[in-house]
Amino acid sequence: MYDHVMLFTGYTLYSTKAGGITAMAKGSTYRGTLCQTDGRSCSVIDDTKGYSTDTIESVAHELAHSLSANHDSEVYPCNLTKGYIMDVDDSDNDRSESGLNPWRFSNCSINSITSFLEEKLNTSRGHTCLVSSIEAFADIPDVSDKLLGQVVKPDQQCQQLYGNESYFCRTIDLANSGEFCRLMSCRDPFIDGCNQRSALIGTSCGDGKICINGECLSDPYAPQVDDKCLFGDTPGPDCTSLPQGFCYDYNNYRTCCGSCIRISMPLKGKYKL
Repeated sequence: MYDHVMLFTGYTLYSTKAGGITAMAKGSTYRGTLCQTDGRSCSVIDDTKGYSTDTIESVAHELAHSLSANHDSEVYPCNLTKGYIMDVDDSDNDRSESGLNPWRFSNCSINSITSFLEEKLNTSRGHTCLVSSIEAFADIPDVSDKLLGQVVKPDQQCQQLYGNESYFCRTIDLANSGEFCRLMSCRDPFIDGCNQRSALIGTSCGDGKICINGECLSDPYAPQVDDKCLFGDTPGPDCTSLPQGFCYDYNNYRTCCGSCIRISMPLKGKYKL
């Protein structure tokens, strides 16, 4: 017995119409079928990018479909909103305009899911499905006490999205750490530039702070880090041998802050400021 089965595949998914391929798909499921026992309480997720924000967003999106939510573009007035979980158009270019919406459901989605759950709870199967927990298999490790962003650092997050040549773009100003959580910059080797993506939950964004649902928040369990060098050197050979005076340039320092800190020598003087 299961409540909902979710298959993660390394194959690329496509949607079809009239026998022809129309577009790549991030996932697929039946709408409003959670808890059904006819085999339709299931979904498939494109997992070609591993433990990335793309995969996590797809999981939330498809599970919400199973809970009866439509795309926001299909429901008035939510077709006028932007960037919520059920927004079918979640292109990178819209991220700077959608605020914290990518971590939230629109009112239309909330109403649909709430009505669905209330209806299911009135049936014996629905009550068992939604209230009773299923015992986990012993061979499945429990990672519920870990935040993914503390395990997968920003350089690795970018590599999951753009390949092994990608890394976190350190030259982008992190003065507004809240912006970093929503708009973490990753180098895209295909355009030789940086694209903005969401940082994983738990990613360090300051001393004693981590990213939680797009916001940089203080947390008692967040690690103590150097605000001036959160993630060390940019991957690659550029920081292994630094010319004299290199670290005095602000952009150079941000690129190789780990090495700059190691070679820095505090100046001793007679007077204190």
